[in-house]
Amino acid sequence: MDKYYPGKKAAVELQALTTLSQDLVKSRDQDNLKHLGGFTLDNIGGVPMGNQVKQWRLCTAQDKDGITDKVVFCLQGVIVKNELVPKNVYKYGANKALYLTQYVEITGIQTEIFAACVSNVLSIHEQFGQHLARVQMVDFFMKYIGDAPIFLASNRFLTLWSEAPNEQDNEFEPGVDTIGWLAKLKGNDLIHAPENIVKYFRVSKGNANEESKYVQSVPGAFKAGDIVKMQVAFVAQMSSKKIKIGNRLQALTLLNDHYKKEASVSRTADTVKPSPHNTSLRRKVGYFYQDEEELRVCKKKNEGQVSEDEEGQ
Repeated sequence: MDKYYPGKKAAVELQALTTLSQDLVKSRDQDNLKHLGGFTLDNIGGVPMGNQVKQWRLCTAQDKDGITDKVVFCLQGVIVKNELVPKNVYKYGANKALYLTQYVEITGIQTEIFAACVSNVLSIHEQFGQHLARVQMVDFFMKYIGDAPIFLASNRFLTLWSEAPNEQDNEFEPGVDTIGWLAKLKGNDLIHAPENIVKYFRVSKGNANEESKYVQSVPGAFKAGDIVKMQVAFVAQMSSKKIKIGNRLQALTLLNDHYKKEASVSRTADTVKPSPHNTSLRRKVGYFYQDEEELRVCKKKNEGQVSEDEEGQ
C-alpha cells in the first residue's frame, strides 16, 4: 500500500468488520471455528502418516484412533501481497511441483483487534514449542511494514500421495489451474489433497433488508488493498529433523474492495500528466489554410502556375 491508499478509512471499516465477525463466531458456538483475536488454547493432536506422526495441529479433541477435529481460526485484514495462482508452472518439473505454494499476506493497519491476533499467534507458537519440546523448532519471525505487523498464510497446491495414502485426489478450485499445468504435474506421486484445498468467496450484498451472502469467487479476484477475511489452521510439520509451524490457508473471502479502487483512481489522477499541447503553425494564404505541401500548391494556384498533375490535388 502507498500514499494513495485511504488507510484511516480502511482501518475504521476493518475494525467494524472484525468486531462483527467475532460476535458471529461466538453466536454460532462452533468448537472448531474460533476468531484469532480472542480464544482459549486447545489441545495439540498428532496426525498419523503411515506408521509415524510427522504433523501436529491444534484440535478440539482427539479420539483413541488419533482422529482430530482441527481448529480453524478466522481473522480480518488488508491484503499487502498475494500469489494465489501459480506463475510459470511450465518451468517446474515433477520433482519441484510439490513446493508450489499459494500465499497471502495481510496487515491490520495497526487496529487493536489485529494486534490481539498477532499476540495470539505468538501464544500458539509457544504452545507448540512446549508440547514438542523434545524436538528442535524452526525459529519463528513476524514481518513488519514500518510498525505494522504482517500475517502470512499459505498452502501447497499438491501433497505426496505417500503422505496421504487414505485421501482422494481432488479437482482444483475454479480459477486456480486455468491452463491445466498443475494437473499435468501431479503424475502418479502427487495429489491435490483435501488439506490443499483453499476456498475463495466474496460477500454479495443484497437490499438493505437482506443479509449479505457468501458466493464463490476465484483467486484472481483478490488484489493488494482488499479487505478480506482469512481462515487458517496452525500445523506443525516435521522437516529435516526440525519442526516448522505453518499458517495453513483454508479459505479467503473478499469483504470490501472499495478502498483499493479509491486508491487506484487517486494514483492514476496523480501519475497521468496532461501531454503538452502541440500545434502546427498554419498560415493563411487568401482563403486557404494549408500545411507546407498544400501551401506550395496554393501559391502556384494563386499565381496561375499550377501544372495538370498538381491541379487535381
